[in-house]
Amino acid sequence: MKFNIHRPPDIKGGREGNMSELVLWLYVLSERLNVVLSNLSEENFSPSAREKLFKGKEENNDNI
Repeated sequence: MKFNIHRPPDIKGGREGNMSELVLWLYVLSERLNVVLSNLSEENFSPSAREKLFKGKEENNDNI
């Protein structure tokens, strides 16, 4: 899944309108990040990153 972070809205007009646009932008960003991050698995990482991130995981699963 490709993920692009779009620029926040430009500041223009009244302060209240800017805050509403910014809150909406942050909400959409957080929702998209939650979806992307919840769908990450070991296959999404290079072998060296996978080793650093998940090296103790197999040991913990064997103890269950």
